[in-house]
This record gives sequence, C-alpha cells and structure tokens, in this order.
Amino acid sequence: KTSIVVASKTKAKSIIKNNDNDNDNDDNDNDDDDDKHLYHIFLKKVSECKNIKTMTNSQKLLCYALYKTIEVGECNTSRPGFMDQVGRAKWDAWKSYNDNNNKKNKSRVDTIREYINLIDSCSK
Repeated sequence: KTSIVVASKTKAKSIIKNNDNDNDNDDNDNDDDDDKHLYHIFLKKVSECKNIKTMTNSQKLLCYALYKTIEVGECNTSRPGFMDQVGRAKWDAWKSYNDNNNKKNKSRVDTIREYINLIDSCSK
C-alpha cells in the first residue's frame, strides 16, 4: 500500500506565516488572501485523502507527487535503495511529476488546484 504524508498543523501555520511575510505590497493582498484560502482547502483535502478507499495506486502516487511538490518543491533527495520499493515508487512519481511539469512552468497554486481536483474526482 502507498501511504500519503499529512502536513502537521505547525508546518501549515509556518507556511502560511511565511507566505504572509513574502508580499507586503498592497497590490498583492487579494492574491495572497486567495492563495491562503486555497492552501487551507488543500490542507482539508490532505486529511480527506486518507479516507478515500477507492483510489488506485497510480492516483495515490500522483497525490503523493503533488503533495511533495506543494510542500517541498522539486525532488531534492536521492532515490531510495532497492529494498525500499514503496519509497522508490513514491520518489519516482515525485521526480517524474517535477520533470514533466517544470517544462510547463506550473506554479505552486496550479499544483494545489490540481491536488484539490484529484481528491474531488476520487471522492465521487
């Protein structure tokens, strides 16, 4: 089985706080509010993801890749060893997603939207 990593409340608060400090420009206030709201929806969807029993392994791996891309960014670790098959599958999904989407210049907000849409489509 593939497990999904869940963000802690502390990490979420830290990320939101860092986002608050990133843009002090008044022109970006509405965009910042929208991004924070979207991030809160994302966190709710992360917790919902654990309860979806109908997800295929490929959907779980995509969910993991999206989550890691949102929370960490590009794949920045070495590939797990041969004995860790689940870790390798997760790493491969994350790396593959990053490689394919860097060519498209996809933003973090777009990735969050993709994650939300994936969870919504799987929970129907």
